Amino acid sequence: MKTATHLLVQAELDHIERSERGSDQNMFRAMYDQLRLHDLKTDRSTPRDVSMSRILAMTAELLPGFTPVFDPDFFQSIPVH
Repeated sequence: MKTATHLLVQAELDHIERSERGSDQNMFRAMYDQLRLHDLKTDRSTPRDVSMSRILAMTAELLPGFTPVFDPDFFQSIPVH
């Protein structure tokens, strides 16, 4: 049975395009999945844009030249009023 945290991350992954098995895009998705779960376990209030920023920095180092496909609007900070 999946936890609420796993379900949340699974829903977020709907905003990161899936590609063929073994592709850089799928590696990006897997990296986001694991980092996001870690971030939420460490601090439940971690915004998704913080996790995305971290994974984009890691991806730039690990996969130079790769441009991940995701919904940037979904991963933007939502200002608090």
